[in-house]
Amino acid sequence: MKFRPDDTEAEFCCANTLAGLNRDQEAVSHYERAIRLKPDFEPAHGNYADTLRALGRLEEACAQYQLAIQLQPRDTNAHYGLGAALQDSGRADEALGSYLRAIDLNPKFAAAHYDAGVLLLERNQPLDALRHFQAAVEIQTNYAAAYLGRGLAEEKLDRTQAAIGSLEQAQRLNPEASEVSEALLRLRGKLTAANTAGKP
Repeated sequence: MKFRPDDTEAEFCCANTLAGLNRDQEAVSHYERAIRLKPDFEPAHGNYADTLRALGRLEEACAQYQLAIQLQPRDTNAHYGLGAALQDSGRADEALGSYLRAIDLNPKFAAAHYDAGVLLLERNQPLDALRHFQAAVEIQTNYAAAYLGRGLAEEKLDRTQAAIGSLEQAQRLNPEASEVSEALLRLRGKLTAANTAGKP
């Protein structure tokens, strides 16, 4: 099959449309054709990587994100996507590095702050995690998951009242979140117990 010079863009646009319709396997073949036609077409590598990650092909996704970064070192989405693929692969330390690099390039990247916070909380670094969750909710004020993360970090820092405030905000934004309800129940019980213990 012969391709016209503009077929790279056509293949790329077709792949994006298919990915948007959740027809990921079909999208993959079009991304691959676009890359064969123009190996240095950085957007195709990034979107191809996103689709591979959605399909659970994590090692291949990491390789494509790395190629995208080689072609465009300041592509924040590629650094963030690499972090997500590494996190999905259980490579938390490397994932954190990628999230932090994305934040260095774009300090207003709320999702990168949130995911960095999650990993830092898992590493028992609640103060560092708290800074990232706080940044996330300042950037995106309706970010329910980031309020939850902030509350959990505050709980680890024994800031019970502040944690309850964060979790209440998370609950207002996402009333169906069972993790928020459970955390609020736990913290309110802890606060009641502390108040009772303090009475003469």
